[in-house]
Amino acid sequence: MIASEAARPIADVLTDHAVEARQLSRQIYDLLKLRIVHGKLMPGQRLALRDIAHTLGVSVAPVRDALNLLATEGLVTISPRRGTIVTPLSLNDLRELYQIRQIIDPTAAKIAATNLTAKDLNLLRELLDMMDQISIGPWPDLETFIHWQIVDGEFHALIVKAVGNKRLDTVYQGIWTNLIVARATIPNLYLRTNPDRQDEHRRIFEALVARNGKRASEAMSLHLGLIEQDTFGCQSEFAEGAMSR
Repeated sequence: MIASEAARPIADVLTDHAVEARQLSRQIYDLLKLRIVHGKLMPGQRLALRDIAHTLGVSVAPVRDALNLLATEGLVTISPRRGTIVTPLSLNDLRELYQIRQIIDPTAAKIAATNLTAKDLNLLRELLDMMDQISIGPWPDLETFIHWQIVDGEFHALIVKAVGNKRLDTVYQGIWTNLIVARATIPNLYLRTNPDRQDEHRRIFEALVARNGKRASEAMSLHLGLIEQDTFGCQSEFAEGAMSR
């Protein structure tokens, strides 16, 4: 075989390297995101690029790409002087996240009532069943709370996904991750969050099954309003928790 036949086109080689780099960056992103969500990396904690690369045994390039991706979701803050830190989330941040959800979720539910497939509805039912199993009794620990939040997020994300807008899916994923982190790290919040949201979820689900967009939107709006009421009715406890830290 002559050399010209054996050699691969340079464009193919470069593409392969680009794919490998993206895959590695995504793996590092997933790892760091998981540690932030589970409180292993705390708000305000500094993330040194070279230290992370050394710990993981990789070059700094994929770590930088992973941190930039986390920054687009608001999970880390990158500044020239301070470097990179895990973004601290306040009650005001949490309030803004809920305001964004009030704009997105009810409209998404209205559209989803038409767009959801039978497979989607079966998956929503499975997620409801999973939340039933997790949310029996009071929260025993933070890990259980985070587990429930992740499944809850999958339930709502599937409804938003039915809109058919990939950019919206990406934005919504970032919103949910920030919500999980905020609920898990703001003092006393997860201890006071009402785990019994299943009746509200079922009303949303039943409206979707009935293909009633108006009712689905109203049920979603009510659900979010009750969550906000539950959350921000505990502000004195938040203040006490913050002062005791």
